[in-house]
Amino acid sequence: MRGRKTGGRRIGTRNKSTMDLKALAQPYGPDAIEVLAKVMRESPSDTARIAAARELLDRAYGKAKQPIDHAAEDGSMSPNPYPNLDHRGIPLKPVSKENAERVYMEMIAWRPPKG
Repeated sequence: MRGRKTGGRRIGTRNKSTMDLKALAQPYGPDAIEVLAKVMRESPSDTARIAAARELLDRAYGKAKQPIDHAAEDGSMSPNPYPNLDHRGIPLKPVSKENAERVYMEMIAWRPPKG
């Protein structure tokens, strides 16, 4: 029977090996955090202190979110990687000799939008 799932975990079931590994590692959590704190306070290496501090902050507060600018120049939410071409890959305006090679390269690389 093609296309039909016949084995494996059911959706939503946790991976038992990951659960077992997590259960084994959890008792070492407080000691590991203490080691990170000691490295952060006492290491002669700036790199090690910064890495330890970053790990502690990530554990305590979560990783910092990275801002992503979705807006394109025209105000739409999907930036056009080929500003000289329309949605069909055709130049938007007459191409000057100076820009011909660049627009030609965009036309070669152009792919229709997904969706």
